[in-house]
Amino acid sequence: MARTMMEILEQHNTAVLSNDYEKMIGDYTEDAVLITMSGVYIGQKAIGGALQQLMRDMPDMKAVESPKNFLKIEGDLLLLRWSAESSKGTIKDAVDTIVVKGDRIWRQTTSFEIVPK
Repeated sequence: MARTMMEILEQHNTAVLSNDYEKMIGDYTEDAVLITMSGVYIGQKAIGGALQQLMRDMPDMKAVESPKNFLKIEGDLLLLRWSAESSKGTIKDAVDTIVVKGDRIWRQTTSFEIVPK
């Protein structure tokens, strides 16, 4: 049975916040594309490299509640504003868009800045 957009998001967030690389990569289709301020990553292996860099830059990252955070879902499209912190830095007002295919992430954009502590 296919997962809902909310289930995909919840599993992906849990994987990212628990630094579970295999589950993070498993959330993406083989031909997924991730666009960030630092580049375009095509395929699970390339996206995995970008996620590993995020984990190095923001070890033990934790979500931060903010009145600016929001989530909008329409069918297979999601828009998310989020914030996080770690021992090395803070991310405020990050924005992601996600498009799913089947029950995995097919396209994603993300924009954020890590402010060092």
